[in-house]
Amino acid sequence: MNLQNIFKILNSKKINKKKTIINKKDNEIKLEKIRKYKEQLNPPFPVGKSIVYTKFGEPVLLIKPEDLSEDLLIYRMYINDDKSFICFQINLIVDNEVLQIADIQVLDKKHFRKGYGTLLLEEAIKLAKYRGLNKVTGWMAYDNQEHHERQLAFYKNNGFTILEDNLHFEMLIN
Repeated sequence: MNLQNIFKILNSKKINKKKTIINKKDNEIKLEKIRKYKEQLNPPFPVGKSIVYTKFGEPVLLIKPEDLSEDLLIYRMYINDDKSFICFQINLIVDNEVLQIADIQVLDKKHFRKGYGTLLLEEAIKLAKYRGLNKVTGWMAYDNQEHHERQLAFYKNNGFTILEDNLHFEMLIN
């Protein structure tokens, strides 16, 4: 494939330019580093450790409590960013029949829109279904307008309803 054809593909409407294109060789290197890190990581409490993939095909290490019956749960996700590992997490609270998302932490702009927050959110929804809960809800921080607009788009794109105050969101679980 020549360079002109590559530019045609990249500029076509079929590829969303904002999405990350994962290089297969880079992915294999990341996967190997993640596997080694998984073996080395020994938290002081019982956890499940699994390698999962973002919607863009990037391998990440997902750490979640073995006991999913607790009312406060923290899921962590580790990515390999060149020479270091970076941790993102979601904090969850179970209250009656509702799973509350207390916080999703993907803090650096260079890690936005790469599927990390979505993967953590999908894990929260799986937990709600596993526990037989009927709603996932939460509230958005309002640090500034840009941050708030990004959060609104994130939750809407992931199937949540934004409530009238524009700060709370919810999803009913069937």
